[in-house]
Amino acid sequence: MTGCPQAPSFATVVDYLAGDLAADEEDALEQHLFSCGDCSRAVEEVAALTGAIAEAIPPALTADRLRQLRASLRIRETRVETGQTAEAWFTQDVDLLVHALQTDLTGVERVDLEVYGPTGDLFMRVEAVPFDEPARTVYVACQRHLRGDEDVEDTRFRLVAVQAGEGRTLGDYLVRHHWGPRL
Repeated sequence: MTGCPQAPSFATVVDYLAGDLAADEEDALEQHLFSCGDCSRAVEEVAALTGAIAEAIPPALTADRLRQLRASLRIRETRVETGQTAEAWFTQDVDLLVHALQTDLTGVERVDLEVYGPTGDLFMRVEAVPFDEPARTVYVACQRHLRGDEDVEDTRFRLVAVQAGEGRTLGDYLVRHHWGPRL
């Protein structure tokens, strides 16, 4: 990564930026970064790159975009039926979680996505998300940078069909996110 003989590996830097290092490893790396300008700059470059990648992935994906991402990212897909709770593990071998929210999309003009955090507060609302009507699916991307403070977090998704300016709920979905080893 740099000319520094104690430079961390690229994988270690990625784990550091994702918050996946053990506390003692994180402390040791931060102490090194504080005293080594070359490694600090290298970590900043990786952080900028991972941030750009995260921004390039929208919260909802088309089926074609999902196929493209599968060529370069390690994706774990979780199929979620309306009204059910799904378990999703974001482990170190996963770059992107995709929740395949299932519902009847027949004749729907527009679908809006609402995302509610662990406390039940509205976290994000996205209008006119892409949807796959034949597959009855809206693909929602969940990235590591959205992680909160807990090892397990419940996120609720709501799909709303909008026609002639009126909204109707298509489905509510609960995904329990596990950040770490699969139990």
